[in-house]
Order: sequence, then C-alpha cells, then structure tokens
Amino acid sequence: PNFQATSTTLQWNLKDVGSDMKKLNGTLDFKIGKGKFDDLKMLSSKKAITKILLLPIITLQRVASLVRIPLFPAFDQVAFDEIAGEYVITSGKMQIRKSYLDSKVAYVDTKGTADLAQDRLDLHVSTKLAKNLGLNIAGPIGFKVQGSLSSPSVKLDPAAIFKQPAVEKVLKDGEQLLKKLFR
Repeated sequence: PNFQATSTTLQWNLKDVGSDMKKLNGTLDFKIGKGKFDDLKMLSSKKAITKILLLPIITLQRVASLVRIPLFPAFDQVAFDEIAGEYVITSGKMQIRKSYLDSKVAYVDTKGTADLAQDRLDLHVSTKLAKNLGLNIAGPIGFKVQGSLSSPSVKLDPAAIFKQPAVEKVLKDGEQLLKKLFR
C-alpha cells in the first residue's frame, strides 16, 4: 500500500466536485494519525479529492527533489506521527490555512494558495529538520514555491537563513565588532 495510518478524521463541505475544478467550492479539514506513506504521486493521480488532500505533501516531495541541500530528505518514504490540513476552496482556488506533516525526519508546515483549475502554486513551505539527520540546521528552512505542481519553481527563503542560530551569532558578533570600531 502507498499510504497507511492508524486513524483519520475528515470533515468536508465541498460543492460542485467534478472534473471542472473552477466550480469547486467549500471547506476541507482533516487529521491523519501515525502511519507511513510512499509514492503519493501514484495514489493522488487516481482521485481528485486525494490530490487535493495530499497537495502540500506532493509539493514537498517536488521541493525535496529540487533543493540542493546535502542530506535534505527526499520525503518519498516517510513514517509520520500526524498529518493535518485545513483548506478553504473558492472557485477552484484553495487557501491552505493550515497544513503540517509531523514525521521522524522533519516537521513541515505549508501555507499559501493553490489554484486547482489553473495548476498554479503560491506556497510557503517551512521545514524543521530532525536533529538525527546529522545536519547542523537548528531553525526551520523556508521555501517559496510557485509555478505548477508538475514544474514548480522553488526558492530558498533568505529570511530563514538569517534565523539560523549560527548565522544569528555571526551577525550579532559582527554588530558588536562594528560598535567597538565606531565608538
């Protein structure tokens, strides 16, 4: 199986579910308990509702394949503690109010919009990697994801770099040095 979980809670109020995503309206909230997944792309290609539910995670897998950070997980086979989402869809445009994946390799938070009819993304993905990966990254790594799901444009969020404790320390030390020089 591509997806296994101990429990799932799903609440939705969707109207005009069909092949024309421009007509889709409503809300979708879900919480999935401890489990594992692999090859979600295949699973999500079968049903539109599955693609909508899993869109942040499928996007995360695409991000992971495009970023150039050593030892960054691929998120193709993941054991997780919880996955949750809260979406509002208006005329095929999905506002991701809350979406997170709490897993053994990372805690990933996704927010933004996905135009389901136009296949356009405007997302911010924040990834806090687990310490057991051997990476010395203490704070979350942020990515801006735009373009389409099949061909996303992924850019590292510079603000996330400046929030890393090691970078903050260098900046603070540099500030102290400049204050001493210009007294």
